[in-house]
Amino acid sequence: MGLIRLTPENIIQRHCGGRNQVYRWINDVEYTYGNGRCKERLHVVVCEESWEERSRITGKTALKSTRYVWISGKEITKTNVETRCLKIGRYRWKIENNFLVMKHQGYRYEHCFSYDWNAMVGFHHLMQIGRFINVLLAHSELLEKKVTELGITGVLAFIFKACTADVLDLTRIATIVNDERYHWRLAS
Repeated sequence: MGLIRLTPENIIQRHCGGRNQVYRWINDVEYTYGNGRCKERLHVVVCEESWEERSRITGKTALKSTRYVWISGKEITKTNVETRCLKIGRYRWKIENNFLVMKHQGYRYEHCFSYDWNAMVGFHHLMQIGRFINVLLAHSELLEKKVTELGITGVLAFIFKACTADVLDLTRIATIVNDERYHWRLAS
């Protein structure tokens, strides 16, 4: 914030979706790393948002605010600041949230398991496929009763047992597979 104050002309104020937004930025911040051997020129943007929000409990309106900070490899200007923040920065945040789920909700996806690039890419794709299957199974209409009974972790353990042992009702599965009335749908 101290550096941004050096460029008071780099400011835009907008009103979007009931929120007041103030963008401030500074370009060409020198970042040094690797014991001073490597240098990068970075561009920093700060977006401060404020809005009024009504409490569901008390019914009172309160002023809320938040701040987002992004680092860019491309220079920020008055014509590209909103696009870079709203269309690139916030979407990137959604991707990061997906990784946080995989890091902290049982997938143990936070350490490098190989120094071979192809192995890491393969592991990443397998992890994405595994998580996709877990989400589909956890929200499947066919497993809705099991999810309610065992919880998501319990269902995943149940599915693991089903894949490694004989715990499935084979006659029920055959009935479902052969009956055209059944479709695999997600529970609402």
